[in-house]
Amino acid sequence: MQEDTPGRQPAGGAQDQPAGTVAPHPQADAVAHGPYPAGGGRRQHGDAEDGVWPLVWPQGRADLRAVGGALQRLRLTLPSGRVAQPFAQAPWPAAGVAGHLAHLGGEWPCVPFGSGTVDPAHHGYGSDHVWRLDGLGQGGARMSIDYPAGHPVARLEREVRTRPDGVDLTLAVHVRQDCALPLGLHPILAWPEGGIRIRHAGPAQGRVFPRVFEPGVSRLAPGAAFDSLSAVPLAAGGTADLAHTPGALAEELVQVHGGAPSIEVDYLSEGLRLRLDWDGTAFPSFLMWLSNGGRTGTPWGGRFHGIGIEPCAAAFDDTTLAPHVPGGRPVAVTLSAGTVWRTAYGLTLTDLPDA
Repeated sequence: MQEDTPGRQPAGGAQDQPAGTVAPHPQADAVAHGPYPAGGGRRQHGDAEDGVWPLVWPQGRADLRAVGGALQRLRLTLPSGRVAQPFAQAPWPAAGVAGHLAHLGGEWPCVPFGSGTVDPAHHGYGSDHVWRLDGLGQGGARMSIDYPAGHPVARLEREVRTRPDGVDLTLAVHVRQDCALPLGLHPILAWPEGGIRIRHAGPAQGRVFPRVFEPGVSRLAPGAAFDSLSAVPLAAGGTADLAHTPGALAEELVQVHGGAPSIEVDYLSEGLRLRLDWDGTAFPSFLMWLSNGGRTGTPWGGRFHGIGIEPCAAAFDDTTLAPHVPGGRPVAVTLSAGTVWRTAYGLTLTDLPDA
């Protein structure tokens, strides 16, 4: 753990170059977004209860976890009175488990995304270390983390803003030197109790992870190309329908390039629709990770169930897999020293129209 240091306000100004923006939600201006009370600087993992700060607003609540800066255990009351809890959460205790795996679930930024030579941590230093809480109020929160000296990334800042039907988020990346890094986001959605319907508007080009993702468990054809989540090739022949019956698979990873920078997930038995929107300029592809009890090692034990929808500019989750990405598709983001790279994204929860 690092020692306490004073909190700092997010940098900004005319010199910042956004990577693109997501259009503001129509209800955003009706929500009090700040200013937020100042945080107490860097908090150790145990300073808040279980390393968590609660974020509460009239329609919902969520946890902000110090490790990884993760947004977790989101709970939102919909106009119908239904209570939506859209994120997966690992069932295992944290003892003996390191970094973000100790409390796997929710949503967090990955800088860099996946594995590579720049950062020894899978999904980057920020995924496994303690963030500062720089401000917290009913309208949202600000968090930040400084990276170690010698890392090309100097600091990350993120903001969570609440609204009646979800959350809006921003990520700012400061770098010490010009570089190109894979970047991404890591929402993990709850596994459905019943039927599911996943919609992503094309045209898009998809690829299955180029190796057997989980030996003895994964069934998709490694490296296979597809143009619809409804027909993804199986290694034994035929296709799997990831858009409607992902429960037939236990552990898989695919990447979808192009198409709309948004995805809708309908939880049919729960009467819930979830929509994730992101900046397609920043993240031109997304990973879909299906984990339905397919990992049996420690700490998984066949107990984790979630659907990762991970907007990114990356080659799957490993920089060495760049040759397996279709030609011309971005696998990194170009970052410049002295210029703050920013992106915005949002999660919206509504009742299903026909529920």
